[in-house]
Amino acid sequence: MNLADVVMLFHLVIVAFNASLLVLIPWGRSRWRWVRNRRIRQVHLLMMLFIAAQTILGQYCPLTLLEADLRGEEAGPLFLARIVHAVLYWDLPLTFFGALYQDSLHLLICAWVGLLRDRKSKPSNLPQWRSRRLISSQTFGTHR
Repeated sequence: MNLADVVMLFHLVIVAFNASLLVLIPWGRSRWRWVRNRRIRQVHLLMMLFIAAQTILGQYCPLTLLEADLRGEEAGPLFLARIVHAVLYWDLPLTFFGALYQDSLHLLICAWVGLLRDRKSKPSNLPQWRSRRLISSQTFGTHR
């Protein structure tokens, strides 16, 4: 495995991070505490802003350029590198990716705003069904 393959695998990890959080943040915000971790969400937001801005400006990702530069006139990539390359680099116009990245950024911002609204509206950490049960047992003097 050469340095270009390492760069490509790192690029794949970043892509997987960004793509998976676009699904996991809205889906798991009431299920998992780590989804509400401000650091993870800030890193994700900054990465998506960077990617969307690059695409709007018509620039390629620095990792793509670095990998291409490192590959140079290399004979042929390893099998794993070809698989990762096929998953990572789609043969579609830049405008498609621009729309995809902007839509993803919009989804991320909506999820961010929705999470902030949820924090403000939920003063208790107890789930709804538990808080109701506690209130009703205190009111009627029964304990289940």
